[in-house]
Amino acid sequence: MCSCRHETRISGGPAVLWVGFRKDGLTWTGPGGEPRWYATWPTLRRGFCPRCGTHLVSVADDSDMVMVTGFSLDDRSGTDPVGHSYRQEAVPWMTVALADGPGLLPAAPRTLDTTGGKMPATSRPEASPGTAMTDEEYGEHRASAALWVGTSVLITDERGRVLVQHVDYRDTCLLPGGALDKGESPAHGAARELHEELGVSMVIERGLAVDWVSVHGANAPAPVRFPGEILHVFDGGTWDSDRIAAVVLPEGEITDIDFVEPADLPGLMSPGDARRALAALRARTNGAGAVLLEDGRPLAPTLLDQVNAFALPRATHHWPWRSEPVPSGMPVRQCRGWLFAPDGRVLVLLDPANGSARLPGGTPEAEDRGDPAATLIREAAEEAAVRISAPVLLGHLPDERHGSGPCAHVRMAAALTHVGPSRPDPATGRTRVRALATPEQVLELFDWGPCAAEQLASVHRERARLGLPRAARRPLALVTGDEDLI
Repeated sequence: MCSCRHETRISGGPAVLWVGFRKDGLTWTGPGGEPRWYATWPTLRRGFCPRCGTHLVSVADDSDMVMVTGFSLDDRSGTDPVGHSYRQEAVPWMTVALADGPGLLPAAPRTLDTTGGKMPATSRPEASPGTAMTDEEYGEHRASAALWVGTSVLITDERGRVLVQHVDYRDTCLLPGGALDKGESPAHGAARELHEELGVSMVIERGLAVDWVSVHGANAPAPVRFPGEILHVFDGGTWDSDRIAAVVLPEGEITDIDFVEPADLPGLMSPGDARRALAALRARTNGAGAVLLEDGRPLAPTLLDQVNAFALPRATHHWPWRSEPVPSGMPVRQCRGWLFAPDGRVLVLLDPANGSARLPGGTPEAEDRGDPAATLIREAAEEAAVRISAPVLLGHLPDERHGSGPCAHVRMAAALTHVGPSRPDPATGRTRVRALATPEQVLELFDWGPCAAEQLASVHRERARLGLPRAARRPLALVTGDEDLI
């Protein structure tokens, strides 16, 4: 049963009795046919009788279960409630005696007639819990809403790829972690699981996300009687090659590990697990502490969540870094800039649909007369609607394997002097989201390989020369308005 505000408002009653069936075990019969579906929650669809409008079923996204309103069934044998969600929100005059049985779903397929609806029975007001409870009553009241508790750890390698485990008991991958032992704290449980599953001992002390996983959202097998779960995601840090080489897998359970591009997680993990892992990764990039999730979705989405950052594979350029001018005769393919705000953060452009990132800049045009600084000034105005100070060369990235021959990608630095209203790039017609980020956060949005650290050092040298502070990590901020910065 459920007495949450959402259910009671839709049903018009004090609670809804749900009976769960697998989709392949339920058949729609009668002249009404399949229900008429409406989305009543971001992750839920509800079905109503197309003839009389009776509320019949609820189906969660990514679930193979159909939850049927109990009093819609002709045969209600074996449907005595075994749990009461949101019991604390139930009206005080209603009490429910929960069944002692296992509450398993009927094994045989059921049919549901959609020729008309049935009125639900009312609960008997046998007693009211009121506000004065004995210790035993209060304990029973709290235990009725008890959830499972689990933990997982987000680990990346030096390229920003995420560690996933292949396990022998399911066909999707997992982050390291598992269920907590009785009386165990989430952080201690995370450290224990890392030692048991990967043979690694480390202190876990930074949380990234806390996810409330609903009964509908987990797609758990019926016999486990899944009551919902609170999952803690911790930061396992960035592992270098030595730590990765020290991993020792157990004889059973974990068959292999991989470091994968964040955008590949939805294809490797269950939908809820992938949403949670990506939300935790965005929280780590933002650096503002743990985020609260419901079925993997942030309650307060940040800019990175809103643009769906890491939905596409990050730009991968493992070119060497050269802190010097482009050699004579080597053509310049692109010129991009690290454009500093007064607080030491830099401008990064994000695709609003998939969060793919780029530094301001672009391809040289004839009007630039071979001057990379002119290219950057022009592209910054066209693409990002900003004006900048005179650009300073940081260096270049030689691409010896380009299809049209060796070329260079120039990197420059400048200070932002004016931010205009956001507008489409005249060359592409696309309007990118303008954001401020620390240089370190920018690197996490790309896969630039081992030489990225050398480019970052050049960026900070120029920041110091400009007399700008080193920006502390904070959530990426949207750039709006029309203002002078210097």
